Amino acid sequence: MKRAWLLFLVCIIWVSSTSGVALGAPISLESLPEPEWSKSIEASEIIKVDNLLYTMGYEGKVEILNDKTGGTSGVIDVISSSRVKYYNFGYKNQIFPNGNLSFITAYQDKKKNREFYQLRLYNSKGKKLSTHTFTENASEASSYMMQDGTLLVCLRINTSKFITYRFNQQGKLIAKKQVDEFISNYHNGFLSTISRFSGSLSEGNYKAVLTFYDNNLKKLFSFTNKGLYFSGILKDGTLIFHDVSDPQNTKIIAKTRQGTTLWTKKIVGNAYTKFEKKSESSNVFIVQSTVKGGQMFYSFNSKGLASKIFIPTRGRSDYQIVNESTISYKDIDKNEIIFLRTKDLKILFTLKVESEYEEFYYAGKGMLYYSNLESKVMRKYNIPY
Repeated sequence: MKRAWLLFLVCIIWVSSTSGVALGAPISLESLPEPEWSKSIEASEIIKVDNLLYTMGYEGKVEILNDKTGGTSGVIDVISSSRVKYYNFGYKNQIFPNGNLSFITAYQDKKKNREFYQLRLYNSKGKKLSTHTFTENASEASSYMMQDGTLLVCLRINTSKFITYRFNQQGKLIAKKQVDEFISNYHNGFLSTISRFSGSLSEGNYKAVLTFYDNNLKKLFSFTNKGLYFSGILKDGTLIFHDVSDPQNTKIIAKTRQGTTLWTKKIVGNAYTKFEKKSESSNVFIVQSTVKGGQMFYSFNSKGLASKIFIPTRGRSDYQIVNESTISYKDIDKNEIIFLRTKDLKILFTLKVESEYEEFYYAGKGMLYYSNLESKVMRKYNIPY
């Protein structure tokens, strides 16, 4: 055991470089310390909320575990039997701050011979708390977990008409409102909509009005956007745009709500922006672009570029903002996962992936979770961070 711990510590090389990554040998599964617990379960996604782990399998089965023991707190298998299938947390399946869960499913009304969207709420023990059937003729349904702990369900009637419902954490309906604009997204406490749009970004004549609402859907302000792709809004109200008029480069532009440009950063290649996955507000966002020989990652805040790092890759790759503190970057061809700290892109450690069925989730503070989707085994490790 002491040799395994020594190998684990020696293999970790901390790097923060903009010219490349100089890592030692990736940490193998065998070199990790003994797991705190192991459990037979299929977990393609893992979310940690306080002392509970919310896992979801490929068929949408949700199993809630006690983080300390690995014991099962509750099981919810509602997605697999519904025509509405979304096999991830977020968008249609949300976790409330108090641990309750919501799922947007389908309901077949045999008397009317129609199918409606239906919201179902459960607690962390797997007990159904409430259901709400939406009788509108909606083409799509989505949901957002608001920062005040309420759930916003958005029914798309057409491009410029949405019906919204707000529920508290126990599933009680507290508000219903029609929004005659296209609901775009929810970032950092701001619900954004698009209206009066015309033209196209590719032709350089795009124009639209962006409107922002608070958690109670009270209008805060509007902004006329000309020729830019809207990426998101930060905690302090800074608006982030992409200028994609140059096919070789992307400009990241920050503006005030009055339209004043705060700063502009030119990035080589096509850039993609992701915001942190957390309910609290943040001024941090991540930009990734593919360049010769690898990937560039940039960490921005409302003042501009905070840090950047180049990671060499040989081919296919994928990255996720796992939580408020961690990014995971998976080099599929090299069978490695690199974990970076979100705010400054400091490399935490690199893990060797032995199989395409292996997944790792790092929750911070030394808590690492391993899932093998082929053998259906999940383990918790405590590593020295």
